[in-house]
Amino acid sequence: MRFQMKLIGVVLLGALVRADAAETQSRFVEVFGQRMHYVELGEGDPILFIHGQPASSYLWRNVMPHVAKRGRAIAIDLIGMGQSGKPKIEYRYADHIRYLEGFIQALGLKNITLVGHDWGSVLAMDYAMRHGGNVSGLVLMEALIPPVFPLKSIEALPSEARELFAGFRDPVMGRKLLIEQNVFIEKMLPGMTRRALTKSEMDAYRAPFLDPTTREPLYRWPNELPIAGKPADMHARFLRIGAWLKKTTLPKLHLYASPGVVNPPPVAAWTAANLKNIETAYIGPGLHFVQEDQPEAIGRAMEDWLRRLPPPRPAYVYVSFSVTDAGAFDRYKKLAGPTLDKYGGKLAARTGSAMRLEGTGPRNVVILTFPSAEQARAWYRSPEYRRAKDEREGAATMEFVLVEANG
Repeated sequence: MRFQMKLIGVVLLGALVRADAAETQSRFVEVFGQRMHYVELGEGDPILFIHGQPASSYLWRNVMPHVAKRGRAIAIDLIGMGQSGKPKIEYRYADHIRYLEGFIQALGLKNITLVGHDWGSVLAMDYAMRHGGNVSGLVLMEALIPPVFPLKSIEALPSEARELFAGFRDPVMGRKLLIEQNVFIEKMLPGMTRRALTKSEMDAYRAPFLDPTTREPLYRWPNELPIAGKPADMHARFLRIGAWLKKTTLPKLHLYASPGVVNPPPVAAWTAANLKNIETAYIGPGLHFVQEDQPEAIGRAMEDWLRRLPPPRPAYVYVSFSVTDAGAFDRYKKLAGPTLDKYGGKLAARTGSAMRLEGTGPRNVVILTFPSAEQARAWYRSPEYRRAKDEREGAATMEFVLVEANG
């Protein structure tokens, strides 16, 4: 991992094409009593852009127009950031994922392609891990992913970053740096962008945090980063997400720049070698805030990937069973039935509409349909269905077979 800092004033060599984002619509939706802001462009299945620290939906302004013809491009302002509400909460990671899930539910988003940068990548992966039936693809850039995260120690950071992050995580110095001095916006944002941001661009990033009392999210994010096992809950969460990322077959696109910061070329090589169903694409020179340096390359790579992304093949779960306790089995059915919808599952057939043509198989059969095998597996492994399975214990003997349709 290479971490490179610079001050404002570096001039980008060569022209950067900027797409016109004037057609994006600014909107609000209420989530847990707070107004959450988002911008959107286009129609179709949702493509949800999730920013990280210290940004907002503004980060994606020059990327969204490139992909809007492939779906409904939506860029969220996380709670406490951008134009979203700023409630008096801790702004721990758990708060952000809760509000993100509430936002998705409030808008009724289905079959989502998630796009994550920085902490937005963790939120995107976490949501996909726990709501696999509602996610069709995952796009990551400058993401907090293995093999770098979680960090084994602060020494794993480059020398120029160690002292800085040690300061961020000191309860006194951290507040001075991140809240009083607003270091993440005033220094790190321009320092991790290859080109010089204009005054109007910097003012757009400053705008949500002009009042120091609104900067709690900016203080909290660096303190949520798992380093040497702390915070313990975030260390455990990163391990779960990393393990899921290595085994999931969800279609993925990893975009990387050179030299990059948290995803330099060696990390891209690792993702290509170790993750399933993934494409990697080089977007050109860039540091951490690649959307400011390479928006057109990001947008074109995403559009091409979305264009080629095959629709998921439907999957069928064939269930045969023999009931031994009718009362307990009825309770199981009442619990299991409602778990299907979240993962796109539907009851296709059951014994009452079936006729045995040959053989002496089980008398009771149910066939469930899902949009994809990934969604079927996510349903079967979900906490909701596991609770139903616990109720079924001793009530029936069952066999589940998953079959994916031919392409």
